[in-house]
Amino acid sequence: MSVMLLAIWLKADSDELKLKFLKLNSCPDPLYFSSYTFSVDTNRNEFSIGILIILFFISIQYSFFVTHCVWYIYSEETARYSRSTKRMQKMFLFASFSQVAIFFAVFVVPLGIFAFVLTARYQNQGLMNICNLIIPTIGLNTSIALVVMYKPYRDFVIKKLIRRGDKEKTPNKKSAVVF
Repeated sequence: MSVMLLAIWLKADSDELKLKFLKLNSCPDPLYFSSYTFSVDTNRNEFSIGILIILFFISIQYSFFVTHCVWYIYSEETARYSRSTKRMQKMFLFASFSQVAIFFAVFVVPLGIFAFVLTARYQNQGLMNICNLIIPTIGLNTSIALVVMYKPYRDFVIKKLIRRGDKEKTPNKKSAVVF
């Protein structure tokens, strides 16, 4: 949210920067001219500093949860914990790692491609389209990770898939509601 506020705060330079960009790319996408898009000057550091501060706090929170989880999984007191508690802690640890992996796959890879396009001045619409296709897949990737990681969800999906094949074999039952 605060990154978006920072982007709105920097929107005053957006029109001027869009005109500068037209000198580099004479045929931009029509979406480029809409009022919903904005551009940020790379010489200004406010946007970068805001992103770095937010990422710093997120990384501190994530590292705290992971170290706390690892500490309790592998500490000497684990003999006192039940088997289900240990299993839940391991599931939490694996889920944390999968969430970070999804974040890197969905955001860091497209940002790396975008940085390559900007630094090398290699204007390739195909690479930009790949970036635009990868970023919205975070919901799909997270749903797949949930189904794979958690046994109740996995069992439910498998049962639904197996039951779908069994529906054709079961005869239709006719029923009526009488009041």
